[in-house]
Amino acid sequence: AECVLSQNGVEKYKWKGSKTFSAIAEGTYDLTAKAKRYKPYIGKIEITTNQTTVENINMIPGSDIPNWMVFVEGGTYTMGDDDPQLKHQVTLGSFMIGKYEVTQELWEKIMGNNPSSVKGKSKPVDAGNWDEIIKFCNKLSEQEGLQKAYSGKGDNITCDFNSNGYRLPTEAEWEFAAKGGNKSMGYKYSGSNNIEEIAWYIGNLRNGTHEVGSKKPNELGIFDMTGNLWEMCWDWDGDYSLSNQTDPRGPKSGTCRVIRGGSFFDHEFSCSVTTRSANCPNRTFAIAIGFRLVRTW
Repeated sequence: AECVLSQNGVEKYKWKGSKTFSAIAEGTYDLTAKAKRYKPYIGKIEITTNQTTVENINMIPGSDIPNWMVFVEGGTYTMGDDDPQLKHQVTLGSFMIGKYEVTQELWEKIMGNNPSSVKGKSKPVDAGNWDEIIKFCNKLSEQEGLQKAYSGKGDNITCDFNSNGYRLPTEAEWEFAAKGGNKSMGYKYSGSNNIEEIAWYIGNLRNGTHEVGSKKPNELGIFDMTGNLWEMCWDWDGDYSLSNQTDPRGPKSGTCRVIRGGSFFDHEFSCSVTTRSANCPNRTFAIAIGFRLVRTW
């Protein structure tokens, strides 16, 4: 198993297989263990000064991937648009991502309301605000017995990327998944160079959103990452860091959050897998912005 000790979402120690440490700083740590064909283990461990700590854990056979999510194996890819000055190498760990944008049916089940302007239980939820999305992620995690990814409120929300709970994708995770991950065929849109095959956009849908999953999926089996609704990401909007990056999470602060993928009233040039835009979280979302869920693997 691959094991990680972390504190407050920051990785402190990482190893594979058996490992003995002679000195670890005193404190409470999150312990994560992951192995192929086993469900991930997440627990807490207390390290006390001048005391040997031995932790025995039980790994349960099976998969932790819900049937409405897909596994995205980590890898390295070129992130950025068609401007050579903005392209840079990004390396990501593995994660799970929703096959579909979060539907109104799921939102209403968790939150008890449906704020969408264009109603339909199988259509993506298309309105709300930043705090409500954070609450949704945490409530869904709690209902499934998972660790909450988020704490805080408004501009002071923090994300524990080592938790096993639901969260928004980082911008880098979103683009990697939209491009097809390690199975990418290099398409302009998510799953095809022909936007009509995989997206609802202004050229074929002018009157609102459409049911999720009604077009072809991309190389990983993910639907609607082009068109239908813009999708909210975790990152604050800002310039790329153009050096090689590992698991980038965007600027530490900002005014607006990144949105990706285009929507039903956008033209083709706004719907490519590299197009970036932004939305301010203190505003109620326009009807063209939704989101999909991610979990750390």
